[in-house]
Amino acid sequence: AQISDSGAYSVTVSNILSSVQSSVAQVLITDPPVDITTGLVMHFKFDEMSGFAAADSSGRGNNGTLNFTTGDGSEWVAGRLGGALFMNPVEGGNDDYVVTDNVVALDNQDRFTFAFWAKLAPGWGVNPRIITPMTGHWVLWQPNTGVGFYVPTASPQPLVDIWRHFAVVYDRVVGTYQLFVDGVRSGVEVPGRSRSAPGDSQWVIGHSEALHI
Repeated sequence: AQISDSGAYSVTVSNILSSVQSSVAQVLITDPPVDITTGLVMHFKFDEMSGFAAADSSGRGNNGTLNFTTGDGSEWVAGRLGGALFMNPVEGGNDDYVVTDNVVALDNQDRFTFAFWAKLAPGWGVNPRIITPMTGHWVLWQPNTGVGFYVPTASPQPLVDIWRHFAVVYDRVVGTYQLFVDGVRSGVEVPGRSRSAPGDSQWVIGHSEALHI
């Protein structure tokens, strides 16, 4: 059955003498729940709401530590789902980030999907990083251009005080990435973004610009 099969149905039973029809029943067909957490390498909910530790909910123990945040609790804010981090308020500089406590061992060094909610706070900066291994620039937002692998092509961007969902799908073998914004594919695959395998590296979230993530 498909979702389009939802609707009003009745049953007619007949023989050579007569027929009888049932009352009308409404049938609703829905998609099964989508599993989006099994197999994740890192999953930060950012719902601690205090301190400097960010727990990884993937089950792999890739926890992180906040660096250069104010430390007064103001960096922990409400997110689109659960909590979020308010990085680099105007009065706080542009150096806030989370770094994994240990190197992250990846099952697959060639194909990645990075997904996150983000919204912009009033302020300005240069090329805020979203997530990257210590070995180089990977996913970031270039203001007035877009989100993607450095240097990203034109695409929808974080908006002031409006949460948007971004997913960046990367194929390291051919050096291409594809961006999805709020579940909608944005443009075509972007070529020419080759990167070395990250190996066993620590990963960094954030650094530069006023951004909730």
